Amino acid sequence: MKTFVPSKQNILKAVLFILVSASGITSQAQSSTGFAFDNVSVNSGSTSTNGTVNLLPDVNQTSFTVMLNNESKVDLKWSTATEINLSHFMVERSTDGINFSDAALVFAYGNTTSRSDYAFRDNISNIQSDVVYYRLRYVNVDGKNQNSEVRSLRIGKQADDNNSIVTYPNPVSKEVFINIPANWQNKKVGYEIVSENGQTAKKIEVGNSSETESIKVSNIAPGFYIVKVTCDGVTAQQKIVKQ
Repeated sequence: MKTFVPSKQNILKAVLFILVSASGITSQAQSSTGFAFDNVSVNSGSTSTNGTVNLLPDVNQTSFTVMLNNESKVDLKWSTATEINLSHFMVERSTDGINFSDAALVFAYGNTTSRSDYAFRDNISNIQSDVVYYRLRYVNVDGKNQNSEVRSLRIGKQADDNNSIVTYPNPVSKEVFINIPANWQNKKVGYEIVSENGQTAKKIEVGNSSETESIKVSNIAPGFYIVKVTCDGVTAQQKIVKQ
């Protein structure tokens, strides 16, 4: 069990908390630094790690998941393997996968070489969209920051459609992410990007597909395309714009 020791860093975090409170970000958290906020939990000290991602030179993310809790709540959970001089996380939300806004600020443990687990529950009762997107922005005490990968979640009518896909961002310039139905995951899935005249611009097949796959499109000419995804003989498609 880790013991909190007051430090200059935590004094700076207290000042940051006052500034954030004044800015209108009201989502709150309970963190190991001793600051209390609603809807967020922090637990530092567990040992298992999986799939480390280097977001900043001194921060390793091991996981980041989003899950619909009920019709109006989304549970976000993430973990880090190590943290050095990490100040806080900004939870960012979007309804189009392009334009993100701040949903919450969560203070980080800051300095640790063991796994730290975080959780935030987001209220989406006022979201008028079938899909919501989340990402984390990791911020160091020196101001350096970097975004995590984007996670998407079906929350409206599309959540009940077993054969629909979600693509983002749209328009796209470098890489398109494709979210597939739950009953297609862990199966052989074919992905194809087709131009308006029917020509295949990109085509891949994944033997054990995850919830979200990506295709690089930087070398595809600008224009309108159709993303086709096929599993078990069923095809779903969505139009995209390549910039």
